[in-house]
Amino acid sequence: MSIFPSRTLYTVLKKYMVLYGGLVDNPEQLRYALLDHNEIIDFAQSKLDILIDADAAKRISEVGIEWLAYATLHPQDPQGFAPKAQAKLEP
Repeated sequence: MSIFPSRTLYTVLKKYMVLYGGLVDNPEQLRYALLDHNEIIDFAQSKLDILIDADAAKRISEVGIEWLAYATLHPQDPQGFAPKAQAKLEP
């Protein structure tokens, strides 16, 4: 097991969501941020030192919006979508 955090699209999504208020604290701000593919690319590169392309940013955006919809429908368990999001974004 590595002592370094994995560098996956799922990692980018989780850290990006935290930056923009998470699933519960500010869902509208997060939704807006998830629609900005260029911002996702810039965030991954500048904050996480991970290079991603437009297709990867689109995948992160789509899964993030799906997770946000899940959290809205399941406010008692907003993290319940995490395993599905991880499966969609990790090889």
